[in-house]
Amino acid sequence: MYIVLDPEINEFTYVCCGHPPPLLLRSDGFMKVLDLHGPALGVFVNVNYSPIKVSLISGDVLVLYTDGVVEINNSEGEEFGVERLRAALFRGRDLSASELVEMIILDTQEFSGSRIFADDFTLVLIKRV
Repeated sequence: MYIVLDPEINEFTYVCCGHPPPLLLRSDGFMKVLDLHGPALGVFVNVNYSPIKVSLISGDVLVLYTDGVVEINNSEGEEFGVERLRAALFRGRDLSASELVEMIILDTQEFSGSRIFADDFTLVLIKRV
């Protein structure tokens, strides 16, 4: 994931290079999947990535995550999944970014029944106030 955030004009430019697409939770509750993506970096030669610019308004939450966040399993082998992540984001949208990250970590640990993550677990939230 490559992202350039410009807080002066409240927008960011992004391109996704192999990781799950980011989620953008708008202040009005609308959730958008930022699904512009290309192949993983370094896999192919001479790949052109076309970045996209997106505006952020007050209350918007940009969510970047690795597959380890949504692919964590419970005792029955069921994945946490993007829908549970989306539901957690919606449920905690009035929290600060750091509180929301903590809530999602706790949700995934509760879901999996473990405090240990077997895969990479990276979760970055940017919330415009």
